Amino acid sequence: MKSHAFVRENAPHAILYGQIYSQRIKVEDMVQNKMNDSPNEQKTSKIPHTPCPEFSKFLYFLFAPTLIYRDSYPRTSSVRWQYVISQLLQFATTSLFAYYLFYRFCLPVFRHFNSEHVTLKIFVLSILNCTLPGALLLFCTFYGFLHCWLNAFAEMLRFADRQFYSDWWTATSWSSYYRTWNIVVHDWLYTYVYRDCHKLLGVKYRLVSMYAVIFLSACVHEYIISLAFGYFYPILFIQFAILGFISMLILPQRTQNNAFNVFIWASLFVGLGMQMCLYSIEWYARQNCPRSVNGALDYFIPRSLFCRESDIIQPSISNNIPKFLYDL
Repeated sequence: MKSHAFVRENAPHAILYGQIYSQRIKVEDMVQNKMNDSPNEQKTSKIPHTPCPEFSKFLYFLFAPTLIYRDSYPRTSSVRWQYVISQLLQFATTSLFAYYLFYRFCLPVFRHFNSEHVTLKIFVLSILNCTLPGALLLFCTFYGFLHCWLNAFAEMLRFADRQFYSDWWTATSWSSYYRTWNIVVHDWLYTYVYRDCHKLLGVKYRLVSMYAVIFLSACVHEYIISLAFGYFYPILFIQFAILGFISMLILPQRTQNNAFNVFIWASLFVGLGMQMCLYSIEWYARQNCPRSVNGALDYFIPRSLFCRESDIIQPSISNNIPKFLYDL
């Protein structure tokens, strides 16, 4: 994303430089031919400065907590190293807490998964059991990365623009949530995807431009998760690119009704619980169950759909559901 932003911002300057330079060379050739002067020396003396920025600017942009390239950014006067250490310690604490959530709520429940013992009741109860840890993981991701990590790097680089997020917790529509949850990525999507699609397609196809942003964001998120987990399981893509977009069309875009804020929070809790449950099931199914297909298709076909008790030695998932789930 940073490479695209760097090229996208500097390519127009390079193209304009090439046009001006070629025109200047033609004019100089005409003048030099008339004056019968040495053309090579005068050409080299009148070559304009390169349009490419200094390498130091590109290097600063690579580490700066922004995805929009500029030749200069607002800078603070000094670095508060105590603040940097505090933010990094908080980031480490949230990472340890996230590990504890996985160890406490995912490992004992899903580690011996097989699909023969998964009834609808157990599946629904497992999703509900994962709503709270899923929401806590959301808070850890938000506070650990978007607040602590980015603020620590911004302070070390004296980067003055610290608006990495806005008040997404008060959002009353999905469009407002997407705009305020991660402003760093939103600015990149708006600048380099939405505006370009809007210019190419026009105002009439504004909805297409909006969906292009959502679709691209969902693809990138799913690509990252697939690389991290080692398998393709498009739960996040379906929730983001399909269900999220449908919700954006149904819900009003601009409203201050608190009921819609409750709906956003309820959708987040259920969606995060479903993600945590299904991704954990697929993870442990690939740990415990043999392949159902060979070759590259195994990367794309969920192994949890074909996992049977006869294929594994471990006990079933029903023996690992926390006892309080059966009391519900």
